[in-house]
Amino acid sequence: MIDEGVIINFFLVVDDSAIILKQMTNFIETISPEFKVLTASSAEEGIEIIKDKHSEISMVFVDYHMKGGTGLDLVEKSLSFLTIEQHVLCTASRQNEVFIKATKMGVKVCYKPLSEMVLKEILFPPNAA
Repeated sequence: MIDEGVIINFFLVVDDSAIILKQMTNFIETISPEFKVLTASSAEEGIEIIKDKHSEISMVFVDYHMKGGTGLDLVEKSLSFLTIEQHVLCTASRQNEVFIKATKMGVKVCYKPLSEMVLKEILFPPNAA
């Protein structure tokens, strides 16, 4: 969830699909031109960006199945830099084990294909007043 009164820094999108990276970047920038998007095409690249820019990252959207590890592996490795609430697992996988493990960790899960409306609900939940 994003506090509209706070200056937004960066969103990190980690996915091994160039199409998804472009789509997510477009959706986020359409929601607000003030939002800045960083992208990574692997878990390793995502961790390096988190290490370098963690103080500027507002939220991380991460795919589950990627080169170099799963999205939840990335979440675990990034917890010394970011809070669990700053992570969203975006996956096409409908495996219950993935959903259960993510929710037990406290990670929000959304399913692909994503839409701008779904991203708006993640960034600005209607019940968060």
